[in-house]
Amino acid sequence: MVRGVLENSLPPEMVDQVFEDNRQRSYTRQLLFSTIVNILGAIVFRTRTSIRTSCKLFKGELNSSLRAVYDKINHTETGVCAALVAKAWQRMAAVIDTLGTARAPLFPGYQTRIVDGNHPAATEHRIKPLRKLAGGALPGVGVVVLDWERELFHSVELSEDAYTQERKLALEVIGRIEAGQIWIGDRNFCTSAILWQIENVGARFLVRRHKTNVRFENVGREQLVGQSATGPVHEQQVLIHDDHGNRMKARLVRVQLASPTRDGSECLELLTNLPKRFGAVRISEAYHRRWEIETGFAHLEKMFDSEIEELGHPRAALFAFCLSLIAWNSVSVVKAAMRKVHGREKVDADVSMYYLTLLIVQGSQAIRLSEATIDWAGKFTMMTPRQLAKYLCRLCGHQDLESLQKNKRGPKKPAPNR
Repeated sequence: MVRGVLENSLPPEMVDQVFEDNRQRSYTRQLLFSTIVNILGAIVFRTRTSIRTSCKLFKGELNSSLRAVYDKINHTETGVCAALVAKAWQRMAAVIDTLGTARAPLFPGYQTRIVDGNHPAATEHRIKPLRKLAGGALPGVGVVVLDWERELFHSVELSEDAYTQERKLALEVIGRIEAGQIWIGDRNFCTSAILWQIENVGARFLVRRHKTNVRFENVGREQLVGQSATGPVHEQQVLIHDDHGNRMKARLVRVQLASPTRDGSECLELLTNLPKRFGAVRISEAYHRRWEIETGFAHLEKMFDSEIEELGHPRAALFAFCLSLIAWNSVSVVKAAMRKVHGREKVDADVSMYYLTLLIVQGSQAIRLSEATIDWAGKFTMMTPRQLAKYLCRLCGHQDLESLQKNKRGPKKPAPNR
């Protein structure tokens, strides 16, 4: 099923066209970009351990040297990688919409987008200018957007400079925002420029307040409006200022936490421009959904090879990270089909992402043996979203969910006193 989703979402002609539409200085001479995606994708899915072994897997498509493959990977521009993620999301989202298994929106009438930054880990493999430094070289930084309803990574903005401020990349991401969306982010994305940009296009925001980056004045008194799972909830009207004397009406939601956070905060302050029909308690509970993008990052690191240690070049590392986002999305499409057949509650409660990914990696070996007898590209590339959704549901009927059962552990026992 995953192989079919990837063939349908990343047909070679589309991948090469994405490269041509978004490249700046790169070019195609003999080695196609779609071939590079296949070579690096095999490593991301852990079906191969290195670029050399992956090249042997696709030797029939290669008409270049191994050095040329490395050069192509190391010089793939970040704009091409980001465009590939966005294009794959567009095709996978159509399949999930056809299945009808997207989650109900957090706030009716608004599509939820969760934004967060990701820093790939340092690597000991260095490009020449960094080999004399004591610390490991950081390969870059990315700001990722999660489509919460469909459970897909929506888009990404990348920088080869690992010390680039995430807010700068967030401005590029939010520049593509549309009306009818709500964006949820941590306090790192709470700046006047970001909030006013969201307001000006008719969208909504829900961010944790930063103590210094947003200037506002209180209007009226703070009121206790309810009780959430983490503590009492207070609300107050505020006016957010910009640098030109304009003022924007917003709401300040403060949650008094029963236990402090990791950084010692005893209360959670949220800024939002959602209308009054959405209560403050509901807003505070919706903000906790922001952690789902952190869970997705953890899955990328543990189940896919999103941070390939052998790739010391920033562009190569970010390229692999983008392919891991697409890999995670392909598994999400398969899980959406499983929810259609077996029910959302059963799949969400019982199916382990770890065992599902392990099954995919093991099954890929059998798929390689059938390459000569199955025309994967011809079978899946031209499928419409409706045809692919119907095919996935038919295969889901043969699944044994017991083999994918989560191993749920009991409550942790306190350590005995020494």
